[in-house]
Amino acid sequence: MSPKTNVGFARLFFGDAAIVFLLLNDVRHRTIARTFGTSRGDSNVVTVLALGSAAVAVHGAAARLRTIPRHPSGTDSVIGAAVVREAVLGIAGAPSRAVPAAGALVALALVGKSSRPLLSGALRSTRGSVRRVTTAPLRLRAFARGRYAETVS
Repeated sequence: MSPKTNVGFARLFFGDAAIVFLLLNDVRHRTIARTFGTSRGDSNVVTVLALGSAAVAVHGAAARLRTIPRHPSGTDSVIGAAVVREAVLGIAGAPSRAVPAAGALVALALVGKSSRPLLSGALRSTRGSVRRVTTAPLRLRAFARGRYAETVS
């Protein structure tokens, strides 16, 4: 094979993948031999047993996740509201505890500050849409004049 021969992407990819597979397989054999003291031939059996144990553990965890209630209870909601209230009043400081609805004011400020980029983008998009609608008749007339001038001359 000459040095100027172009080796295809697929050949390189599958060649590299085969090398990676062989290296990872050797690492697996060595790790199992060190950990469990088994021979290279028995490491496949140990691997199958380990994968089976992992599959059983994942299945059990998935079964437990399915039994978790989807909606919080009333007690959970009250605890969550108290945590949010304390967090908001912690941001505002100690004097804010005496101000009625200080938490709502801080929450409104946070929401306003975080939604500003979204609202400015929506306003910019609305301005562009209004500009296109108001200039549509002008563009239509210019298009018609150009088409009419082409057919007359």
